[in-house]
Amino acid sequence: MTFGESLYKIVSHYSQFYFVAIASILGTGILGLPVTLSDSGFRPFIISFLICYFVQVLTIFFFTEVLQKAYYRNVENLQLSDKDNAPIHMEKDELPTYGSDYDLAARQAHFWDSTINYKSTLYSKYCLIFGLFLIYFLSSLFLSIHITMGGDNPLIINICKSIKPKKFFFQYNDNETSLIPTKILYLLFILLNLLTLTWIYTSYKDIFKLKRKCLATVFFYSLVLTKFQEHERSNMVNQSLKRLLYVSLFVLSNIISILPGLTIKSLNITLNIYFRIFFIYLTILPWCESVTFLFFNEMKFRFIKKKFITKKNPDLQQRIGTQYGEFVELRDMVVPSRGDVESSVPLMLNDNGDHDITTTMKYYARQSNKVDTIKQCLPNLHSLGELLLPCFLRQLFTLTVLLSLLCLLVSYALAGSQAFTTLFHVNYIKMIPVFCWTWTFVIIFLHSFIQPIISVLTFLKGTLFTGTVVVTLLVGLKVQNPVTNDYKAIGDSFLMSTIALGGLMNVMPLMFSKLKQTRDEIIGFNVALFLGLTTCVILNILWCWSILAIVPQRSTCLSNNLNESIQMVFNLLNESQIKGQCIYSPSLQRAELNGEISTVPLSKILETDDYKFFQYVSFIVQLFIVISISVSFMTMGSALHHTIKGVVDSFWNPTIEAETSLTKYGNIFQYITVRRIIQCIFSLIIFSIVFGIAMSNPKGFKSILEQAGSLFQNIEMGIFLAIMIYKVTATEYRRYVLPFQLPQWFITFQWIIPIYFGFAVIYDIYHIVWHYLK
Repeated sequence: MTFGESLYKIVSHYSQFYFVAIASILGTGILGLPVTLSDSGFRPFIISFLICYFVQVLTIFFFTEVLQKAYYRNVENLQLSDKDNAPIHMEKDELPTYGSDYDLAARQAHFWDSTINYKSTLYSKYCLIFGLFLIYFLSSLFLSIHITMGGDNPLIINICKSIKPKKFFFQYNDNETSLIPTKILYLLFILLNLLTLTWIYTSYKDIFKLKRKCLATVFFYSLVLTKFQEHERSNMVNQSLKRLLYVSLFVLSNIISILPGLTIKSLNITLNIYFRIFFIYLTILPWCESVTFLFFNEMKFRFIKKKFITKKNPDLQQRIGTQYGEFVELRDMVVPSRGDVESSVPLMLNDNGDHDITTTMKYYARQSNKVDTIKQCLPNLHSLGELLLPCFLRQLFTLTVLLSLLCLLVSYALAGSQAFTTLFHVNYIKMIPVFCWTWTFVIIFLHSFIQPIISVLTFLKGTLFTGTVVVTLLVGLKVQNPVTNDYKAIGDSFLMSTIALGGLMNVMPLMFSKLKQTRDEIIGFNVALFLGLTTCVILNILWCWSILAIVPQRSTCLSNNLNESIQMVFNLLNESQIKGQCIYSPSLQRAELNGEISTVPLSKILETDDYKFFQYVSFIVQLFIVISISVSFMTMGSALHHTIKGVVDSFWNPTIEAETSLTKYGNIFQYITVRRIIQCIFSLIIFSIVFGIAMSNPKGFKSILEQAGSLFQNIEMGIFLAIMIYKVTATEYRRYVLPFQLPQWFITFQWIIPIYFGFAVIYDIYHIVWHYLK
């Protein structure tokens, strides 16, 4: 493999693991971590944070080996339990290593493939509409910049303009504007267009691959359910590719028309009227081209279904087609690709030698069961507990994961309500039910709508956070508050560090299911996670330093009377201040006492008259927090809702589904089943618990994260993960030959994980007891 091919594979394949790792780590820890520095300062935080970083790196390598050995053990159990009907047969003494045919299951039968699962593909109607509306919004924003190229812009004056006083001949002139906001918009526009082009390229590549697949599941939603037959399927693929090219032309024309204008604006160049008219004309071009999108079928919302005249039973065809699509995935695992294959469903022969649909359905149903069996070999958190933990610890492990997820959702609810309160200046207590129940409704009842755009919003979240850190860092370099370090108070930052860098363990099984069991894939997987973790460490350190440089650690007692203020400051320093005599200034200490996120005192300080020039930074920070926490609540809430659905499905008997069918009351009840109603009821109950905890403790953001969230996550890592690592390093699992195996001398480092997280659990319990006895 050449250097160019290796670089392309790293960028196109392993980068997804890198971004997912960043998205899973960047949570409420970045909002609560600076608040814990009010006593400890910066240097003790650096020590505890880097130690936690080292332990998390060890966790990545050891947990990857746990996933590999669990996968091969599941495959071996599958072969032994169903030897006669196993889709892949092996010799008795042959072990399932990375060189065997069992890798074919991992190559195709995974849960997270945009070319198989239509809900996760980037080319969907909702994702396309979202992206185009985003580009339209930017076009409108920058069109207003072109129109007012030499003057003030009423559309962006409140967002992008900040006044810098300038002394000119002993008179103050407030007409000089800062170019920093325009440059930020310039970079944001480029990033969003590059994101859209990457999105189009990925979609084009995925759909182009469908030419070599027969009835892939991604097209069952748009082909089988819309009654497309035979040659119409291939026409649909070609039509989709052409439409993606049209979208790419629109984005390119938008870049060509907007980029010169933004460049001129950022360089503060004044144009005459002719050049301004020319740029306005260029800006209108993408809008004219976008009119063609209105004629796309993807942009039409059909509320009235057309009736298709067919001699065949459409419901029966849909069931056969879906089951046949799953069989094709299984066949592709064990049979070499034959190029173009037939696009119609072949019917099986019955006992009389006739082609029979019923016989075909039964045959493909048996094959689809084999596909589900192979998918079960891929490890997840539940299967890891069933395989590697003793009986009584399996239930505790599942309960710990659920409680950890519940604590995160409560912290997201509190942080999100605070973010919206700061941005829109509304009552905080009234915002909690609005935030919780709005996103709960979206998660439970509009899950299929938000699924395609979560990945795009997650990328936007990471981009905004990077920009927020850079801008806040520049402001911190100008302010530079003095920082006091106290190594005796290192405990708070120690506990919050485990939250700020945690979360990878919960998503690693999902990412592992996308890997091929080869040495290069496993090494690339580990490197991508390591780089993602390292990026989060750097961003968190810069973020905490910039917060400490702007926000004071402790409050100052303020009063309208100068003499009283001096006396109160003296009393405050001597810890003898009387309550009610003064007003505390914004600080990290005050935010900790009020249960606020770190951006609340930051925004209050930047919105004062002393920092008028940096008011746009406050808006950028608030915008990031609103988007970040909303995306995080949707992501973790969707995971919780999916877990609840899985629990209900595990206890749901297929015979009950037939007995409780509601289709006799109308066709609409084919989508509203008793099982889905029960799933929604249980999800509403769990989210009601989240809402109840948030309302009962509105100032408990830091305490919930630092005490409950940290405790459950440390138990998960220090007890259950340590047992799993010890189990797979035993003699029973050493016989497996892995694609990438840790050296023997490295195994001794496994004891650092239980020692570190075990100490964290003990200190967390001590911290909770001391907090409530204080």
